[in-house]
Amino acid sequence: METSITVNDVDTDFLPLIHDIIKSGERENTEPQKSAQEISQKIQDLQKKIDLARCQVRPN
Repeated sequence: METSITVNDVDTDFLPLIHDIIKSGERENTEPQKSAQEISQKIQDLQKKIDLARCQVRPN
């Protein structure tokens, strides 16, 4: 049995995560170690969100 999915069912709201990554990079000059850790975590979060969206739109 095939499950139908619509565009509205796929979470493609990536811009807030991208914005957070850029903001964290801008703070790198003041707190480099903390900023690098934040950026790394936010990139991992973005990758997970992209992977989830990819799985949702791929046919089985």
